[in-house]
Amino acid sequence: MKKRQRNRLLLMVIFFFCFLSFQSIAQLIEVDSIPTEKHKSNSKFSLGFEAGYNNNYLITNVSDLISTEYISKSGVSFGIPILYSVNDWFSIEACPSLIEKNYTMRRTGYYTGVYRDTKNTYLQLPISGQFSFGGEHLQGYLNLGVYAAYWSASKITGAMPNILNQPQYGTYINNTNTFSSTIFQDYTAYKYDEPYQFNSIVDNRIELGGIIGGGIKYQFRENGKIFVETKYYYATSDQQKKYQQGLVPKYNETYSFSVGYLYNLKKKQHSSVKKTILTDSSIN
Repeated sequence: MKKRQRNRLLLMVIFFFCFLSFQSIAQLIEVDSIPTEKHKSNSKFSLGFEAGYNNNYLITNVSDLISTEYISKSGVSFGIPILYSVNDWFSIEACPSLIEKNYTMRRTGYYTGVYRDTKNTYLQLPISGQFSFGGEHLQGYLNLGVYAAYWSASKITGAMPNILNQPQYGTYINNTNTFSSTIFQDYTAYKYDEPYQFNSIVDNRIELGGIIGGGIKYQFRENGKIFVETKYYYATSDQQKKYQQGLVPKYNETYSFSVGYLYNLKKKQHSSVKKTILTDSSIN
C-alpha cells in the first residue's frame, strides 16, 4: 500500500500545480482575449455525446498470495456531457456515463492456467471544472473534479482446477517418473462464465474518487464542436466493506481516452423594434 500512498501524494501535488497553472492561464486569457460577435454563443449550456476506450487497474496487495498477480484489462465507456460555460475560459461539466472497469487475476508457476477475468459495469457521474485556453476555433483544456459511481453489474469468466475430476494420481504423469509442471496436468480444468452475485455484506457498490485530465476541442461551426480527451479516475473508496479484520483494500484506477461532440443549445432571441415619435421640434 506504500505505492498507493505515493500515488495519492503525487496526485495532490499535481492538483496543486494544475490549480496554480489554471489561475495563471485564466488571468492571461481574461486580459488578452477580445470577444468577437461572430463566435459568441447564444446559450451557456451545451449537450453532447462521447464514447471512449479505457484501461483499468485493480490496486491491491498480493504479497500474501502465492503465485498470484492482477493485470489491467481494457473496457469501453459512453457518456452524455453537459457543459455550462461560466465565461470564456471556465466551464462546469457533468457527464452521466456508463463505464467498464475490468481486470484479470492470473496465477503463475505451477498454477499457470488458473485465471479469472472480471468485467465490471459502473453508472458514473463525474463533475469537474474545465479550464480552457487557446484561440477562437482550436482550444486546449484541463479538467479537475470528483466523481461518484454505482457498481451496477459484474461478470466473471475463468478457469480453475476441478478437484472432483483428477485423471492422474499424485504428482506423476501417467504413473511415470515425470512430474507435473502445471496444476492442469493433475486436474481437469473447470471453466466458468457467469454473472457475479453481489453480496450486501461484502461488496461496496458505491465508488467515490477524483478526476484529472485534459483534451483538445475544435469549433467547426457556430453551435458545434468536437473534442478528444483523456482522463484519469482515481478511486478513494474500497471495493469491499469492512466486514472483517485484516482485509486488504482493493481500489480501481482507470485511464480513459474518448472522443465526442458538443452542441450549443440555442436560446430564443426576441427582436425589439425601436419606435421613434416625430414631434414638431424633431422635424425642425
